[in-house]
Amino acid sequence: MNFIKHLNTFFLYQQKEQRLTASHLSLYMALFQCWNYHRFQNPFFLDRDRLMQLSHIGSRSTYINCLRHLHHCGYIVYSPALHKGHKPRVSIMHLEPPGPSMQMSFWKTDPPDAPLPKNEPAPGKTGPAPGTDMGAIMLKIAAHPGPDPGHNNKHLVNSENSERGTHSTGNIPTLYEVLIWFSASSYPQIEAERFFSHYEANGWKQGGKTPITNWQAAAEKWMSYALELKIKPNTNHANNTNNHIHVQQQKNYGEPL
Repeated sequence: MNFIKHLNTFFLYQQKEQRLTASHLSLYMALFQCWNYHRFQNPFFLDRDRLMQLSHIGSRSTYINCLRHLHHCGYIVYSPALHKGHKPRVSIMHLEPPGPSMQMSFWKTDPPDAPLPKNEPAPGKTGPAPGTDMGAIMLKIAAHPGPDPGHNNKHLVNSENSERGTHSTGNIPTLYEVLIWFSASSYPQIEAERFFSHYEANGWKQGGKTPITNWQAAAEKWMSYALELKIKPNTNHANNTNNHIHVQQQKNYGEPL
């Protein structure tokens, strides 16, 4: 059995075949593989799960319909199972070589040994072909508009800027600058170090998402929260002590219980 000749003949027939679809062709190739596994003996038993896996057909009804259609078109002889313990079988028909006109039509548009056109690069080579007008190509590229950074591209532009560091070229301070600013504003040095360490760990982003554009304003906000925490009394401890069990402070332990 010359399987190469058989496959070439099958695909030559497909040049004018209008009855088959991609599912038929995929199933036929899966059947051919099983036929090869059985050493090209007819008939051979069908393994439905294996054939559906090889042909990438997910529906059983599509699988059965393709088998019946291939049988109807004369490519196979399909013998379905007669009862539950019986296995279906298939025989693949030997295809007669087509006439000379059909053989020529297989390579009609692009013969295998035809020379390449002038402007096509040779196989294995990259880059523009010789004689290509690069000036005209660059003009076409320049005339093509790029993406508009609108609402849909806002997140993309912000992510690119954050990776390049363009959003923070002059907005990320050093520890020395933070200390100078806190000292000039009469704020404690310990708060300056806390402020710098906090935002340095977060990548100088507000809430971990929005890049900080004005770190001095963020420092003012930081200190307003810090001063509020210092001024606000800790009422939780007082409330907890008041909720404890009331006992007599001047208890006479000489009395019996």
